[in-house]
Amino acid sequence: MKAVMILALLGAFLILFRREIWRALQTNYAGWMTVSALLNDGDFSQLDSSLQHIARENCRVIWFQAALAGQRYDFQSQRAEWIEALRCSPRYVPLLRKFAPQDKELAQQAAQLQPTSAQAWFWLAELTAEEAPEQAIGFYRRGLAIDPSSGWDWVWLGRLLEEREPQAAIQAYARACFLDDPGLHGCYGAGYMSERIGDLQAAIRFYRLSSFPKAQERAAELEQQIFPSP
Repeated sequence: MKAVMILALLGAFLILFRREIWRALQTNYAGWMTVSALLNDGDFSQLDSSLQHIARENCRVIWFQAALAGQRYDFQSQRAEWIEALRCSPRYVPLLRKFAPQDKELAQQAAQLQPTSAQAWFWLAELTAEEAPEQAIGFYRRGLAIDPSSGWDWVWLGRLLEEREPQAAIQAYARACFLDDPGLHGCYGAGYMSERIGDLQAAIRFYRLSSFPKAQERAAELEQQIFPSP
């Protein structure tokens, strides 16, 4: 019985593996055709028809259809293809964030269609922070619950929390501090906020963790205040 189950699982794995290889080959072929047509001013109508045919069984090809629509200056169709690409896979969220970084509606679509994508929530939070900071805080927290390794997004969250939740701001900055401190903002921010609430010893510890010269200078100043030289 156990041998039959193992064979069944192995068979299912081989079928899935073969299907993934085929899809990868289709995607690579579609990409090659698209790049070739764009570089050589090829027959876009014939290529578009071929891509539509492939896309019926491999939605990853939709991305290349969007590229062709942009080449035709058909931006309405391109946008529709982008949304279909989002529906297909979360891998297109960071790509679209680069292509249309200020498109809030597209960011909302990304969060709706790919709610398990941290990048979708970070994108939406970035575009919401100025006009609706409370919403942005929620979006950052949702994204960081999915991917807590994003140091810069801990920094952005910390900045939004400074006036609202000082202790939470310190925690956010501290997370960035211990994630290679991107931009040297995390350790300094945690030290600065600790100093603001009057916890000077914690401020010194965070400042000393920073590579930012100003943080080291401030740590020395606070140490002199707490332990003045005789």
